[in-house]
Amino acid sequence: MLSCYRYLPLSLKDKTLLVTLLISIALVGVSGLVYPYYAKRSTFQEATWHLINSNIGGLQGEANLLTVGDQVVMVDTGQRKAAEEMVLKYLLRLSVSKVHHLFISETNRTHFAGLATIIQAGIPIERIYYLKGAEKSFSKQRRRKRFERYLRYARESGAEIIPVEPGFTLDLPGNASLEVLKVIPNSSDRDNMAFQVSTMLLRFNIADSRVLFSGDIGREYANYLIEKADSDSTVKQALTADYFKLPQPDTLDPTPSAFYDLVDARFAFVPSPKRRWCTDEGAVAREWSFDSELPTWVTGPNGHIRVTWKPGEAMILPQFISGKCKLKEFGSLMVRD
Repeated sequence: MLSCYRYLPLSLKDKTLLVTLLISIALVGVSGLVYPYYAKRSTFQEATWHLINSNIGGLQGEANLLTVGDQVVMVDTGQRKAAEEMVLKYLLRLSVSKVHHLFISETNRTHFAGLATIIQAGIPIERIYYLKGAEKSFSKQRRRKRFERYLRYARESGAEIIPVEPGFTLDLPGNASLEVLKVIPNSSDRDNMAFQVSTMLLRFNIADSRVLFSGDIGREYANYLIEKADSDSTVKQALTADYFKLPQPDTLDPTPSAFYDLVDARFAFVPSPKRRWCTDEGAVAREWSFDSELPTWVTGPNGHIRVTWKPGEAMILPQFISGKCKLKEFGSLMVRD
């Protein structure tokens, strides 16, 4: 019966219905593949990361500016003099009138003292985040009091001060986000660790790209993460990034090159004056960049460095082109996703 039915002639109406059904099934299948791609592009908001050259003379500091849609986010502000001479001028040149979010990645004044200069210039900061429990890391009471004094000034100027735990995520326009990596225990569980943690490890997620801000992670903290990544694949996955903002060079507490390998980045960015980068202070990071043959930009010789993300591509644009103490001269670079 079934075999006979297969050979029954179809009417024109039946043929039309069958063709329509087959086309509908095909369109549904194609849309399932294509729609997520175009939906992702339609929600995308152009984003820019500025690694601001906040070096004054031989003194180093760090200041990062992120813009996503209408949101302005800073990761560190540099030290106060650097903010006066470099950071503030850069913000004003970009017509920044408000900072919605400021993340302090380190309790060292080279990362936070510039916030007072920004506020005094009439640029309000709405929210300030620091790693909860980081205040315990101060070796000297006067440094802790200085940190608290700056936060108090910001609070009195209208900023909301928010201590955050690892795992905190700030959602940004266009499905972008800034995440405090959950690679260490919460503050209540860190008292038993062999070292104090003051570094807030941050990852900026934009489209299919990831940017790691490593603060000034020192040797002990880095070795802890290297060891932990061997037994916990989620740690390595969290730290892996395309764009890597390295720690400031430091001969007293250098970050081991094994941590740089752990990040497995495609591009490296270093906040350092030329004097430090080209001498023994920058030796570990500099030699790693040579060995890995990674495109590397350094604020000292390269000045301000900007990375702009658009649908399907990114552009790396340094203020100056320089190959000083690097494998080669890296200038502007277009990155295709």
